[in-house]
Amino acid sequence: MTDHRHPGASRGPLPTAAQVVAEARAWIGTPWQHQAALKGVGCDCTGLVRGVVGAFRELPPELLRMSYARTPDGVTLLRLCREHLHEVPASEVQPGDVLAFRYTAHPQHLGIAADYVHGGLSIIHALDQQGVARGKVVEHRLDATWRARIVGAFRIAETAPVAPSNRCPVLDTGAGAHCRPSEVLA
Repeated sequence: MTDHRHPGASRGPLPTAAQVVAEARAWIGTPWQHQAALKGVGCDCTGLVRGVVGAFRELPPELLRMSYARTPDGVTLLRLCREHLHEVPASEVQPGDVLAFRYTAHPQHLGIAADYVHGGLSIIHALDQQGVARGKVVEHRLDATWRARIVGAFRIAETAPVAPSNRCPVLDTGAGAHCRPSEVLA
């Protein structure tokens, strides 16, 4: 019998990509809160990933009691992803995968890839808009700027395809976001 679990899995088979994306979307609108991981109450980027992964498997104590600076240590962030998830090439990212991003030289941010309504991928992540507006979990197109920031991709799901969403997952700025043709991935 094949074990369908990845490193760090401690119960049952992995969820499907559709299940991971659905769970991540259930967090959309959760306010940004440093080091938090409670759906609907507050989370940061690592809290979102811990919450989504934790919905499907028991998390090890080291991930439940994480403490980190507002800007996470990129070396530790990648080490933990590699220890508890299955790394995949960035060119093979699919909905349900965890993505590690850099803003400077080191990884500092996590998100979850999803299916974009017009084709291609979107990203669900806890975005702190620092001074512009109170941050929250959002979903928007994974455009060229965000793709260039990817420094790691990690799989937590089986590889079943995800059916396209029937809604527009653009960045919700609170001003009635909607899809425009210019937001379609080429």
